[in-house]
Amino acid sequence: MKQRTGKSFFLRIISPTLLAILLFIISMFLITIPLSNTVIKIFCFITILIALILFYFTQKSLKIEKKCGQTEKDLKESKKIYWALMEKKLGVSQQRYQSLADNLHIGVFSIDASKNGNFIEANPATAEILGYKNREQLFQTPFSQLFSKTDDWENLKSQLKQEGFVKKKILPLEKHDGSNTVISISMRETLNNDGVIKEFEGIIENITERVKNEQERENLIVELQTSLLFINQPVKKFTTPPLFCSMNCSILKAARIMKKHRRSVLLIQTETGDDLGIVTDYDISHRYVAENMAPETPIYQIMSSPIVSVPDDALVYEVTLLAQEEFIGHLFTKGDDGRINGIIDNRDLVHFHQYSSSLLIREVHEAESVETLTEAHERLPRLIKTLINCGAKPENITKLISKISDLISEKIITFAIEELGPPPVDFAFIVLGSEGRSEQTLVTDQDNAIIYEDIKEAEKEETEAYFLSLGEKVCKNLNQAGYSLCTGEIMAMNPKWCQPVSSWENYFHCWITETTEQNLLNVRIFFDFRNLFGTRKLTEELRQYIASMLQKNQLFFITFAQEALHYKPPINFFGKIVVGSSDENPEAFNIKSAMKLLSNFARIYSLEYNISETNTLVRIKKLYELGAIKESTYKETTEVYNYLMQSRLKHQIIMMDSNLPPNNFIDPKTITDIELAMLKRALSHLAEIQAKISSHFKVKV
Repeated sequence: MKQRTGKSFFLRIISPTLLAILLFIISMFLITIPLSNTVIKIFCFITILIALILFYFTQKSLKIEKKCGQTEKDLKESKKIYWALMEKKLGVSQQRYQSLADNLHIGVFSIDASKNGNFIEANPATAEILGYKNREQLFQTPFSQLFSKTDDWENLKSQLKQEGFVKKKILPLEKHDGSNTVISISMRETLNNDGVIKEFEGIIENITERVKNEQERENLIVELQTSLLFINQPVKKFTTPPLFCSMNCSILKAARIMKKHRRSVLLIQTETGDDLGIVTDYDISHRYVAENMAPETPIYQIMSSPIVSVPDDALVYEVTLLAQEEFIGHLFTKGDDGRINGIIDNRDLVHFHQYSSSLLIREVHEAESVETLTEAHERLPRLIKTLINCGAKPENITKLISKISDLISEKIITFAIEELGPPPVDFAFIVLGSEGRSEQTLVTDQDNAIIYEDIKEAEKEETEAYFLSLGEKVCKNLNQAGYSLCTGEIMAMNPKWCQPVSSWENYFHCWITETTEQNLLNVRIFFDFRNLFGTRKLTEELRQYIASMLQKNQLFFITFAQEALHYKPPINFFGKIVVGSSDENPEAFNIKSAMKLLSNFARIYSLEYNISETNTLVRIKKLYELGAIKESTYKETTEVYNYLMQSRLKHQIIMMDSNLPPNNFIDPKTITDIELAMLKRALSHLAEIQAKISSHFKVKV
């Protein structure tokens, strides 16, 4: 309510009152004067009436004014009481909020909008999650320095500026004490009155244990799937052909046969070929020697009979139970014709668990020689076959193959360093191509390189000699372990790919700025590099250099996109799979080449959005989280990738079962109608991927 001034009070109250009094006095005066004119008398009467009316309303106005003044006074008092109560309640609410925030196990914080994001406020839980003793220590550290990867911070800022918020983004962080943790972070921007970003508010939660438990759960599922499938396999898959001997053969000759073939058991047959009994090395060493028999004694005199056998389609767990219950050392299998066709040792049944992934990994960890690593690698195909048959996810299978490959490589590098002595400077052994993407299959060769610190000219010769020796030892031992040498010589033993940081920066500068066919090939291989062993800082700095170069050279993306569109998916307009891409396999198509388009799609988008991850599926997921691709594209592309990878692995296993070297060429006539229909659908999606690349980078297919 507005305050009433003295002037307005005079105009509204005093002036009408004075006027009424004045009119009344004039009227009374005129009445005392003897007037004969009737008009004048009427005028006086009206004047007196107006004066009385004005006087009446003036008195009413005075009463109303008095009441308004009292009401205004009461309102002022009420406001004072109200705001006093509100301030009291607000103070209590703020205290409660502060108490709640301080006692939460979830971090609540705010940072400014500067380049590095300095802390403005944070509760104790934030400091604890990030490894600080108190908030004072935390406030001295910029938020950007907490990220394990520098581009994680840049991507987070970019998403905040584009969308205004980030919801439950999972990121790795490096705590103040140097340990690593995984956090879930949600943030939103706060604007000032001018609409400019003032600060960012956020919630942070430590989910390291949750991620670890989920990974352990996934590993356990794989382990259980592996074990379950092994014990439910037909035993004939694990038997070996029996070694025969005639019943009239002498014990001495039988012993020589066993020694020659390195067998511990013989199947004794009649002259007509009927199975009669068995003789083991135990029978010869105990019965023959203990009873002092002549060497010419017929072997049937020390044989055991009858022969214990099972159908060759009996399951492993059934055979294992029978062997344990009957205390049988050797079991024979019979085919549908009733003839013995295989033998399995009880010890083999007991040791089937050696093909589980955890035990294979443990064996690699404990290996002390390249020979042991080679034996472990030779068992990998059988493990992969088991996982494929039990329906394990293709991404888990390729991760397992790459993990075992990584562990074997790390062991071999360690062996080489122990032999050569400590390296003269910091270095990083990087893996490239499919291994760099953690997408190895059973058909793979080496793609690796070495990056080492820049050195003084005086130390150049000695340092180069050390790392070339290291690269040569590692690559040759990897070849011995089962990882063949690269036909294109992209290996650390090649002086061209064993260079200091500055040389690698020059390489990438050339590949980004100069468009040649070889440079584009190098982009596909080297831009997927991953640090396998050594100083991670070197590879992180190289990634930062690449990111800065890409920002200055947008033409690179157009050129790379055009190159990615040169490949034609192996399916024609009528939906028929196109074969004949290889002279050696004219009836097949190359599924590896088909999958390259998916890798190229993920790679070029990831380079544009500065995503440091190298795995194709992880890249696609990151792109979806950043809003670079739609949810439908993310789900469809992931589904297509998984199906093609599963088909590729399955084909390689089938070839190995047929004693053929595995490859990537699939003949459409060898797969079922359902598989063919799904394969056609997956290959058709590749054309849609090309269309997205064409549209996004403004290039023609």
